[in-house]
Amino acid sequence: MTPRLPHPSPRTVETWMTIEIEVTAEQDHPDPTEIDVDAVFTSDDGRTIRRPAFWDGDGIWRIRFAPTGPGDWAMVTSSSVADPGLEGVTEIVRALPYAGGLEIYRRGFLRVAPSGRHFEYADSTPFFYLGDTHWILPHERFETSNAPGVDSQFRHLVDVRVGQGFTVYQSEPIWQPHADDPRPHDAADEEHVANLTTGFDEFDLPGFRNLDRKFRYIAEQGLVHANAQITWVLDPVKHPEIFTAAFMARMARYWVARYGSYPVIWTIGQEIDPDMYHQYSADALEVWFAVGRAIEQNDDYGHVIMPHMENTASATASTSSWKDHSFHHAFGAQVDTWNTAAIRDFWEQPSPKPSVVYETRYDGFWTDDAGAVAAGYNAFQLGLFGYGYGASGIWNDVYSRPGEAADFGTDYELPERYSWWFDSVSKPAGTQLGLLRTFYESLDWWRLEPRFDDPAWGVLEDGHYVATIAHDTYVVALAHPSALATNGVIRGLENAAYDASWFDPRSGRSLAASSGFVSASGEWRLPPAPSSALWILLVTRSN
Repeated sequence: MTPRLPHPSPRTVETWMTIEIEVTAEQDHPDPTEIDVDAVFTSDDGRTIRRPAFWDGDGIWRIRFAPTGPGDWAMVTSSSVADPGLEGVTEIVRALPYAGGLEIYRRGFLRVAPSGRHFEYADSTPFFYLGDTHWILPHERFETSNAPGVDSQFRHLVDVRVGQGFTVYQSEPIWQPHADDPRPHDAADEEHVANLTTGFDEFDLPGFRNLDRKFRYIAEQGLVHANAQITWVLDPVKHPEIFTAAFMARMARYWVARYGSYPVIWTIGQEIDPDMYHQYSADALEVWFAVGRAIEQNDDYGHVIMPHMENTASATASTSSWKDHSFHHAFGAQVDTWNTAAIRDFWEQPSPKPSVVYETRYDGFWTDDAGAVAAGYNAFQLGLFGYGYGASGIWNDVYSRPGEAADFGTDYELPERYSWWFDSVSKPAGTQLGLLRTFYESLDWWRLEPRFDDPAWGVLEDGHYVATIAHDTYVVALAHPSALATNGVIRGLENAAYDASWFDPRSGRSLAASSGFVSASGEWRLPPAPSSALWILLVTRSN
């Protein structure tokens, strides 16, 4: 095989950002979805990254590549069929140092930190996981909006969260909106959706192209995209003749090809760990294991694989069906109630893995702003170093305003919990969660250890949680009205001076509680909180 001449001059792109290269078949192929095209990129210093290509119609395959370091990367393609347009194609990609200000490109894609407790960037800087939930991503309007002064519903949702300090966009990018809704949804601004329940062919490409622009925009704004793959999680139960293990593996490869050059986390499928509430037998679960295995085999970037879990009443780390597989890197926990015994199970696994609160009670749906914000603090206090917020009207994409003809992604528990998307993105919890990030990032939050109910570190009322960094820093979350009373004690203080302050999660302001106190007994009684709302008490060794 004689390599074709490369592009006359190197293509340029900044490190960690995506460049797209198109190759075109010179022969007709009856089923292009069965053809594998790969591109291997080799850097000046010998590093290699293999990227699968994806078919995009009309004999076209596209290669998306993000260089992980500066310099020239030489590309050469191979193909599972003999076609001079697909195999032996060469290019040079010149990677320039990233010149922008977005952390994900300054520092590189995510991985699991050596401690096994949190995620970090490629340069070893800890990554603060603060997510926003969008289960009906395909339905969110990209070019239009029904809110005054907003030209794009989708871009507005992303931009608001970026401005508030969120770092992750959580999505089900393949869920079929209106699947059980008999009313017509044929407005000019309806978004295309890929429907794989009849297999994969050219009719699904407009849906994937719709996702392309959304994945790209999320990445361009510097967010990590925690996304599910292939199809709605119960489709393989309903259509086993379509969603075989082989088909799922092939589509997983396609998914990695199409979206794996962006900063992503692979969440596999909604509540698929351990088995979507017993919807899958051990044998039937193999179709989803095939997805995890194919992602692992085709993703040279090694993006985090974190299957979305059932709620902790049904699923903990110990009961995970996925945890012993190499294609499981982290736990995406769903916490409906703060049962510390269940949550402690994540922390005490023999081989630590990062755990995040990927889903909890949604704001305006099963809780209010205060409850949703408190859940974020609970997550970090209990060693689940990440929080996925969700709001009614956004997670289920309620597009229509109250009183208008209903237009939504899913009608689950509508109309009794109806919230218009624009009202929901304007809720105060979003801003307050940005303050949560500011608070924890003022500390070495990844070094915090949850103390649960260990009396050696404190005696607190139920629902109040203490976490410490050694004996130097104590963080106590006081989350309910009895915080006005005496709330118990913290212990393990050394014979040194400490300062204490109250952090207000609503305003971000701090109030002095005590300065330079010394506890000869190693114990300090907590003072009453300033009010009955949520407060965070910070106790640090005096400088």
